[in-house]
Amino acid sequence: MSRPRHKRHREDTWVDRVEISTVERWKESGLSGDEWRFSYEVRLIRKGVLLSATSFGSLSYATAWVALQSAEGFCPADVPWPTGGYGDGVLCDQPGCAMPGTERRTLIQEYCDRGCERKSFGEVYRVFCLQHARRGDCALEDADQNYRETRRSND
Repeated sequence: MSRPRHKRHREDTWVDRVEISTVERWKESGLSGDEWRFSYEVRLIRKGVLLSATSFGSLSYATAWVALQSAEGFCPADVPWPTGGYGDGVLCDQPGCAMPGTERRTLIQEYCDRGCERKSFGEVYRVFCLQHARRGDCALEDADQNYRETRRSND
């Protein structure tokens, strides 16, 4: 019998928040004069955890970099995720939610992105917080009728 495996939500893009901030600094120079200088810091965040921060010399470079990272799927392979964090069924699988996953749901059927059924190999599950445990009836894979409740943390 195979061990149950956790499956991320298909809408989960790894990074769920991007922040761009203006960083100002005062430059003093006896040669070229004194002035304010500016850079732009981009922070990639997942479930409240800062994954990376990168600085750029202009806002246009910062936003272009964010667009490129988004097109590539925000896959920060070189950024370690804290132990006991997202990816192991600890936090809610609702994209953007950082609450603990207290409601474990086993998928009845897996589907590809185009709606075709996939063969499942063993038990596949997701976890949700109490607020996101109700999934609705619109999606194929992520619908209430396609989940079996397998664990409640309060039981």
